[in-house]
Amino acid sequence: MAKNLNDELSRFKQRVKDEKVAKIEHRKGYSGGSFSFALLFSFLLLSLLRFRFKRN
Repeated sequence: MAKNLNDELSRFKQRVKDEKVAKIEHRKGYSGGSFSFALLFSFLLLSLLRFRFKRN
């Protein structure tokens, strides 16, 4: 399955270069990341609270 995916991705990349079937745009304000510091902080806070109440 992974081999087929890699083959198909290679063909798609070539089509994008040759036929211009896709257009890549970068929007203003979009950093491209999916990592959220707020989410990380929330998990850290919940972990600390859980650890604290588990010990009591």
